[in-house]
Amino acid sequence: MFLLIALVVITACNKEDEKLTEQKIKVVMLANGFTFDDLSFLQSCKAGMEQAKIDFGFEVEYNLDTATDNYLQRLDAYGEMYFDLIIAIGFMWNDAVIDAAKKYPQSKFVLVDTELSEPQANAVSILFDVDEASYPLGFLSAWWADNHTTVNPVIAYVGAMEIPQIRQFIEPWIMPFML
Repeated sequence: MFLLIALVVITACNKEDEKLTEQKIKVVMLANGFTFDDLSFLQSCKAGMEQAKIDFGFEVEYNLDTATDNYLQRLDAYGEMYFDLIIAIGFMWNDAVIDAAKKYPQSKFVLVDTELSEPQANAVSILFDVDEASYPLGFLSAWWADNHTTVNPVIAYVGAMEIPQIRQFIEPWIMPFML
């Protein structure tokens, strides 16, 4: 789904669709962390990119870094190499994506997991409604805990970092426990 949206962005924003069939589309996915093989969200994104490489013949690169102070420099590197699609994963990329989109109008940008604070003609945001899945999971957890020990039902969660995307999942999840 993620890559399908990205492909639509490329083709919808490209005024010269004929050239898309003549050349390989260069796509890079940038993120922060230690590995794309995290058995979670980044790995899902990578799997989608790998499938798009097979299905559509994309030229794919991955850029992962643990530094938190070089977002724009990383985007600049791919803008200067004329990448067709530059995907940045995480809310922390917002300002850098806006700046890079202004500097590299020939490239298309996708910011994943947050809304761009300043719309750009060549950039879009992809947001996921994780709260819609999290509430039923929380309800099921509360039901299970209550049915297995009515004296003192216990549940727990691991929320990782205190960021808006994690809170968006955790808050609806704990709501059934408040009922």
